[in-house]
Amino acid sequence: MVKSRTAVLATLAAAQLLVLPAIGVAQTSGSETSMTPALTKMSSEVFLAGLAPTLGNEPASRLEMKFEVTFMKIDVAQLEARVAPTVSALIEPLVRNGQRDDAAKAQIAGWLMDPSAPILLTMEYLRDADYGRFQKGLRISMEQAAASGAITEDEAEKLTAQLTEESAPLEESGVAKGGILAHYISDDAVRTIYLEPDGTILLDRSRDDAILGRALRASWFGQKSRFRDKLLRSLFE
Repeated sequence: MVKSRTAVLATLAAAQLLVLPAIGVAQTSGSETSMTPALTKMSSEVFLAGLAPTLGNEPASRLEMKFEVTFMKIDVAQLEARVAPTVSALIEPLVRNGQRDDAAKAQIAGWLMDPSAPILLTMEYLRDADYGRFQKGLRISMEQAAASGAITEDEAEKLTAQLTEESAPLEESGVAKGGILAHYISDDAVRTIYLEPDGTILLDRSRDDAILGRALRASWFGQKSRFRDKLLRSLFE
């Protein structure tokens, strides 16, 4: 049987991503591993296919939206969530039957928040943004996770400080048009990678942090998330 192009890309990219720690300089502290800017480069297509090759391949397994600055009506980022087959199997009948009422959407959001179900959250920047704006986005996301009830306000403050410190490799350049920030979350494990537009992996950090994983999910799918409604609506479009 001839493998599809997507399957081949996923196989190659998964192998390449697995050897990244040997390319950068790893710094380990407790359950956390961080990477200095690596020299490896890859295309965004290969990058995303390899980061979570089993996610986003089934019907109703991808949620997408463009995020815009409301008062300027300017798209600033393309968001995509890729979900596990076990979750898409639950979502697909609701989508097929057109069940888009609030109760159905709340049920879907609950499945997406399940820590036992792996998920890949990616944000591709459509415009350059300095580090200050990037930090502001982190803070708002954690505040909305707290407002949704997934974490406490104290945890939101600590996570904002933690994520700001972890994103130090982006401080000088900010984020660029075409750059991709990805979070792969599975159980307590959270892996965060930032891919430059030229394919350079500038940030690669893995940690066991159940609170962070819960906060990131809630910042996308929690009741107070600025992304929730458009992401859920995308399943039915």
